Amino acid sequence: RTDRDELREILQEAWNRASAEGKRRQERSSMEGHLERWEALIEKNKGIIASIEEQIEYCEEQEANAQTDHFADTVRGWIQEKQDKIADIETTNSCLEEKLQSVRSQLDR
Repeated sequence: RTDRDELREILQEAWNRASAEGKRRQERSSMEGHLERWEALIEKNKGIIASIEEQIEYCEEQEANAQTDHFADTVRGWIQEKQDKIADIETTNSCLEEKLQSVRSQLDR
């Protein structure tokens, strides 16, 4: 009976270690997946910002060539909306960069 209890205890300890290691691997894999998604999203957002900046340039040309003050005001509104959108995306990217740094520091431990 004592041998059986001792064996059971040894097996339980081995199981606990294996379970803990599996959990650590799963968490690491999950973190690495987050990193990949966040990095891809940052790159996608950079492309969106570049596209919006091109739209702003076009709008600025329209504003410069506007034939009425009313249309120029309208175009300035469009420009402001686009600049606000860029600011929102940059804020998102900044938050994602912070998350990336946090997760990378956890993975480096």
